[in-house]
Amino acid sequence: MKFSAQIRNWLTIGFEQPVGSMNEDFYYDRKNNEFFSIVLTDQFMLDEDLNIASDVTTKYSKKQETSLIDRIRRIELKDPEILSIDRIS
Repeated sequence: MKFSAQIRNWLTIGFEQPVGSMNEDFYYDRKNNEFFSIVLTDQFMLDEDLNIASDVTTKYSKKQETSLIDRIRRIELKDPEILSIDRIS
């Protein structure tokens, strides 16, 4: 699948999620020029300081964990470079 088709498919999934669904939130990071999503369970692996909780293991690589934590922190801080993808269904 071409990269443009992957982006279109990802956006379609994001736009068509039911309004009020809390399973996954979709975003665009203007700083890195990337689309990404955060699933509900990602939030639960962090402590109150937005670090990986000491008793948690994840399926993510260290690079993915670092990126995820950075993005969650930026979302919490209302970084204008992180755009939320609104649902239309």
